Amino acid sequence: MEKIVITKFGGSILSNESEYSRIADHIKNLTEQGVGTVVVVSAMKNVTNSLIKLISHPVQYRAILSWIKEKYEFALKGACNGGCKEEFFEAFKELVTELERVAWAIGVLGEVSPKVKDYILSFGERLSSIVMCAALSSKGVPCEFLSGFDAGIVTDDNFGEARPIHEISSRLSRAKILPLLRAGKVPVVTGFIGGTLDGAITTLGRGGSDYTATLLARYLGAEEVRLYTNVPGILAADPRFVDNARIVSKLSFKEAMELAYLGAKKFHPRTFEPLLGTGIRVRVTSINEPNGGTVIDDVGGPPPLKAVVALTDLALVSVEGASMVGRLGTAAEIMRAASASGVNIVGIAQPVSEVSITLVVRDQDADNLVSALKGLRDGFVRNVNVKRDVSAAVVVGEGLRNMGILRDVLSRAIIDRAKLMLWYVGDSSITLVAESDVIGEIVRSLYEEVIGNG
Repeated sequence: MEKIVITKFGGSILSNESEYSRIADHIKNLTEQGVGTVVVVSAMKNVTNSLIKLISHPVQYRAILSWIKEKYEFALKGACNGGCKEEFFEAFKELVTELERVAWAIGVLGEVSPKVKDYILSFGERLSSIVMCAALSSKGVPCEFLSGFDAGIVTDDNFGEARPIHEISSRLSRAKILPLLRAGKVPVVTGFIGGTLDGAITTLGRGGSDYTATLLARYLGAEEVRLYTNVPGILAADPRFVDNARIVSKLSFKEAMELAYLGAKKFHPRTFEPLLGTGIRVRVTSINEPNGGTVIDDVGGPPPLKAVVALTDLALVSVEGASMVGRLGTAAEIMRAASASGVNIVGIAQPVSEVSITLVVRDQDADNLVSALKGLRDGFVRNVNVKRDVSAAVVVGEGLRNMGILRDVLSRAIIDRAKLMLWYVGDSSITLVAESDVIGEIVRSLYEEVIGNG
């Protein structure tokens, strides 16, 4: 075993039994090259959403369970192609029975705690790991399927967005996985899932399978993480507005973290944090072009501008009040109110006069935020106004630190001054908020600037 590579396969490509078989062929090829390969799998396509629906509509659990069971059973039989050991079918049956029991229970109770919700959501990845290991076994590749917790990922008990306890997880992951690799086995690990010290299942948040992969890379000292998707790399423009956008060849972790926060490729926001300063690189690619795609590391590289992303379905919430001027902690108090109401702030802008603060939020969160802000103590908030039908275009690239490039980007964006509402600069990005009817035009214009700096 010359090197360790963490490979992660998302739900976008785990759609049917033939995909599991195709992935198994790819993994077999890696192992035959002497690469110590760890496989991280997501749930099959649309399964996590179906489990969420089961939680929110428990009276429909029978129909939802039937669909999930049939989907995985068909995938398991097809991936085996008559060449699997009975243990995979027994494990599958046991897990489905377990899911049926808990689904029946919430159907009776009609409510679900965060702890039980994580438990239910874990079944998509757990079933997927059985199918993946069965596909590998049918091709003569020794493997072992593990939940994230079984693989050593120990977290706190913040169910839904659990945080790994690195010191414990690193020790346990190495103790569990390295002996399997030395024995020539492929560990197949569920993404998205960890567990508390007392064994309760936790989830890392949507997109958490990528995060699982980078955590294991850090713990095991891997050489590379390969995130396989249905697109051969990260696109330089939002495909909703730009056809045939080019693939970004290189990104720094800072740039990738900006894109993750913006929801590009549905990365978990913390995907790249474990790898900062480790020398481990990430390759976002497809199974058809495993050595191509987008390479992400500490250094990055040219061009100075990497991508333009659109955020739609936003709202602007403006907070005004004369008594806000010179009042210490005003912004912090407003942010605390937003956090307490479960609202994620996409952006914030405040003029020098301090008489107002404008928050950019998801449209669906605007009403909750308004209610929270109107309830702030001391009455320093006079008015709270909402502007809907708003979108944002975000350009990402460390080249924005160059004032000439920043000026060029801004000049490109001002297509209609009346509809460009505000803009703000991050560490390696610039966000431009405008009325939704012009955002496509702004994105296309900014993409020309990205290409022009390439």
